[in-house]
Amino acid sequence: MFDLKAIEKMHDLSWEQLLEVEPRLESLLVEVESARPDDPDDEYFNWEICWGQFKMPIARLVGWHRRDECDPILRTQAAYDVAYWKLWHALHD
Repeated sequence: MFDLKAIEKMHDLSWEQLLEVEPRLESLLVEVESARPDDPDDEYFNWEICWGQFKMPIARLVGWHRRDECDPILRTQAAYDVAYWKLWHALHD
């Protein structure tokens, strides 16, 4: 499992800094948290399908696929990594 703090340190970019320039990430975080299963040990819960629904929304907000005008930091691999792993942990923790 990836350690979010290590990823933030490696990229010198934090989740909080991303929220300052792209507040829609907070709404996405709420969506991810609400998608958590009631029972994380449910052997029938399909984690891959659940997580898969969030990959495109993440890419629309951060990373190389961000298309609209925005702060340049949002179009970086660093922004994608930090957002991806923050949201991934929100689903799994």
